[in-house]
Amino acid sequence: SGSNNTFINCKMLNGYYTMVIYGPVSSPYASNNSVINCQISDFYSSGIITYQQNNLTIKGCTFDRPLRTVLSNCTCLYIQQSQIGNTKVIGNCFQNLYGGAPTFTGAGAYAIRLLNGQPGYATNTFSNNLINNPGINAWFYGMYFNDLNRICKSNTIIVNNPNPSGTTNNWTYGIYDYAGNDSSHYINNFIAITQGKRKHLLLNRKWREKAPST
Repeated sequence: SGSNNTFINCKMLNGYYTMVIYGPVSSPYASNNSVINCQISDFYSSGIITYQQNNLTIKGCTFDRPLRTVLSNCTCLYIQQSQIGNTKVIGNCFQNLYGGAPTFTGAGAYAIRLLNGQPGYATNTFSNNLINNPGINAWFYGMYFNDLNRICKSNTIIVNNPNPSGTTNNWTYGIYDYAGNDSSHYINNFIAITQGKRKHLLLNRKWREKAPST
């Protein structure tokens, strides 16, 4: 664990997890760690997995799996226990997750997954990210949130496998808001899904619309 670490223009390949950023479970928490303009490729389970971070920044990175042939369910960016919040995920690209096995149907994926954000903490921001044709043939979540106090702005999510295998009964979510709270704001996002039997552009678990503040 550590604080004030910055990784810039790195190329990170393979591994069960390609990169792990792990902080202490009690105060003082790890703070101000950043991953900027890095390539995260051919991971097995997670590209970047983080735990117990304050003021985390993931910016301008590319996540893909163009060559991996041994596959499982995966999460490109997995943020757990965002203790103080103020996580910033900005301008990243998530694409080509099944390039090494384009007809594989046995595993699904999350592009971005955030779990267990705490109430009363600073706002998490997800903006200007591109999730572009992950090439998946199973279930898929573009963004999965179980946190509070979130801004999700100007993201583009496109899931369009022109020749999918095994997607007849699978579900595809652009954004899934599991927390279903009143402090999440969705502004100027573009979501297009054309594959899977069950397609949800934006699903809030409490089945209600939430308008952004102005």
